[in-house]
Amino acid sequence: DFLPKGMTPEMNGRLPNELLQEIEGGGFLYVDAARKFIEMSEAAAREGISIKADTTFRCYRSFQRQERVFQKRFSEINANTKLREGSIRVEYDGKFWQLDEGTAFAAVPGTSSHGFGLAVDIRHANRSPTKEWLAKNAARFGFRREYVSEPWHYTYIGSRAEIPNPS
Repeated sequence: DFLPKGMTPEMNGRLPNELLQEIEGGGFLYVDAARKFIEMSEAAAREGISIKADTTFRCYRSFQRQERVFQKRFSEINANTKLREGSIRVEYDGKFWQLDEGTAFAAVPGTSSHGFGLAVDIRHANRSPTKEWLAKNAARFGFRREYVSEPWHYTYIGSRAEIPNPS
């Protein structure tokens, strides 16, 4: 499990304020993740690289925020609905949902690493030289890129290695 000690799955999107710390670029992360993100940003800055959260929305997300994002990207469907080719169907809140055409995937509310304050979407992480700096250095600060399809999405795992680096 990659959750910090004392954190439970039920806390996703419901972290108390004392477990959150603001980071540059706006937004909040879990306190340990925030400290390491700040260290990483400072180390990058010494090498002329800017590491910031893309927007406040790209850090910790409350459960209500996760629901709003989900409902903007998915439409409720009948269990027997034939999916569009290439679409994704998920179950949430006892209902079935299909990802809307042309929208980016969003995690089912209560399952996102953003809801634990452990994930941050980094501005310009898919561009050189930021991309190269993160590839070489993020792990030193306990961060890993979580998804191949989201080169900006980094998750704090501390010294744990449960989230493998994507290929």
